Amino acid sequence: MEQSNELRELTLRFYKAMENADSTFFEDIFSQEEGVLVIGSDPAEWWAGHATIVRILKTQMEEMTGVKILDANPLAFSEGTVGWVSDQAKMKLPDVAEIPFRITGTFHQEDGEWKII
Repeated sequence: MEQSNELRELTLRFYKAMENADSTFFEDIFSQEEGVLVIGSDPAEWWAGHATIVRILKTQMEEMTGVKILDANPLAFSEGTVGWVSDQAKMKLPDVAEIPFRITGTFHQEDGEWKII
């Protein structure tokens, strides 16, 4: 296992895509293979499949206009074609106090590109 600056930077780009409501980034970063899954903090946030994940994230980003990610410092590691990240950061919405959040993600290299699985 080794630290992965590539996955760290990719996670920071993920945050920027959230801030910019860049749905194209989400279409590209999530695997289209069977088994891709997003699990949120709410029990209803269990989304399987590329199309479902992208649709829901796009809707969420449109509803969260003006979001900023603060204090991001992702830890990222990889071994072979598998990688993972974790972070504890804060989300700032307009007219809302900062909301701490944590995130974990698992990546797999597909055709030489890292994809969230």
